[in-house]
Amino acid sequence: MTLGRFAGLARFLWPYRWRIALAAGALLVAAACVLALGRGLQYVVDRGFGSGDPRLLDQALAAMIVVVVLYAAATWTRFYFMMSVGERVVTDLRRAVFSHLLELSPSFFERARTGEVASRLTADTALLEQGVGTSVSMAIRNSLLGVGNLDGQRRAEDLAQQAGDFADRFLRRTSIGPDALGELLR
Repeated sequence: MTLGRFAGLARFLWPYRWRIALAAGALLVAAACVLALGRGLQYVVDRGFGSGDPRLLDQALAAMIVVVVLYAAATWTRFYFMMSVGERVVTDLRRAVFSHLLELSPSFFERARTGEVASRLTADTALLEQGVGTSVSMAIRNSLLGVGNLDGQRRAEDLAQQAGDFADRFLRRTSIGPDALGELLR
């Protein structure tokens, strides 16, 4: 899609800029909640189960529930506003196209098949509605999650290294060789 065509589509998006801004804000909140869930789970395990204090576990689980509820609300808000923007943009686009069709000369309709024009219009606007309503939003969300998970991936690699080091130290201290451990696990 060229920049000129996008500029033509942007004029249909402009009237709904506040809805798009609300959806973008909800998208950021939802992405932050997904990333926070991993940290929250780590906190539940480390501070809740690891401490032996039931109050800390209750607090950690309550915080997780709050994050999940916030995530659900943000996801609903994003979906609602993006779908409504998609439907409104398609409606405005159809109005503009039909207004333009009414202004065309009869010779256009002698050359073009009316059924083919209507079919293409229906198919193209359905694709546009899907693109504006869901695809763009999902692409942005997944990009944000990917960037946010880069830190989590590094931490997981560090944790895997620590677990491997712990297993090596455990095997050395207990004098259990890898072959004996393998036999025990069978």
